[in-house]
Amino acid sequence: MVSLSSVEAAVSSLVASRPLVAVFVGGTSGIGQNTVRQLAAVHGKTGPGLRAYIVGRNKNAAAETIAICQRECPKGQFIFVEASDLALIQDVDKTCSEIIRLENEAARGDKGQAPHIDMLYISSGQFIWEKRTETREGIDRTMSLIYYSRMRCVVNLLPLLTASTTPAHVVTIFGPGLEADFHGDDLSLREAKNQGIVNMRSHVVHMTTLFGEALVKQHPGKLSFCHSYPGFVFTTLWEGRQLPWWFRAIFRWLAPLWKLLAFTGEENGERMLYMSTPHFPASNSSGKNDLSAELPMGSDGTRGSGAYAVLQKGETMPAAKMDKKYAHLRANGMVRKVFDHTMSAFEEATAGRRFTG
Repeated sequence: MVSLSSVEAAVSSLVASRPLVAVFVGGTSGIGQNTVRQLAAVHGKTGPGLRAYIVGRNKNAAAETIAICQRECPKGQFIFVEASDLALIQDVDKTCSEIIRLENEAARGDKGQAPHIDMLYISSGQFIWEKRTETREGIDRTMSLIYYSRMRCVVNLLPLLTASTTPAHVVTIFGPGLEADFHGDDLSLREAKNQGIVNMRSHVVHMTTLFGEALVKQHPGKLSFCHSYPGFVFTTLWEGRQLPWWFRAIFRWLAPLWKLLAFTGEENGERMLYMSTPHFPASNSSGKNDLSAELPMGSDGTRGSGAYAVLQKGETMPAAKMDKKYAHLRANGMVRKVFDHTMSAFEEATAGRRFTG
């Protein structure tokens, strides 16, 4: 466990170190909103410059979030980027193109600063308790929101991420530590026996971690990828209409208890920002890794590997547990298989074809 005081010190140091450009996909509510608000709050005290792109569908929620951030950080730039349906890869492409356009435009007004992104947080998507529903691109809607569209966003923004003067940080917020079954012969979960909310959650956890490992190996020294389990955070997600009525009723009944057990929005945001500090480094430029015990354990069992499975209090998943879940998958080439499968889905969707893989 990393103490909150250590987290706060690391985040304050990061924010004070240089002007920052950040993107928050899903930044108008929940954990994404907690994170951008906390960044604004810390920056308002110490930071030399901040530009944050907040991606979401709800203009009113975005306006409220931006107003709060602007009060905390009057000199910061907070820019809403509207998305129509992030379950569609083509919509993700449009959204990312708009971010790239806006950042290129903003950088022209910054003396001596090239367009870039220092940190990318992705918390969009939610579980829908219903049977599999495919988008017109041939991808299960829930899987797209919590995996495919997220990884597409990372891939699209790689040119700006790798243009950062220091290693950029990608944080996707989902569920390391919740690994159970993985279906390497049915990566899209098209077979009925492999479907269901619990199966999907476990499967997507595996895919996210493996894709992150593949990505950082392709960009040594340039990219840190954290797959984060946030713990219990009290947000409106738990009362959403996508959940069964009985779940919402129980949740409301126990709400006072949940609030006592949950992270506050401030601590949640602070701990999310911690993953963009140098405590989670990219692998070094040679592609080799430092064995220093001071470096966090990578998801592949190597310290400082650049890809990390991070639990709710900033600790990384123990190597023994990760090895138990992933060693046989890596030995069977699953890192490459997941990466190729995902890129194939992107290729089909952008070509206007229905993905059947």
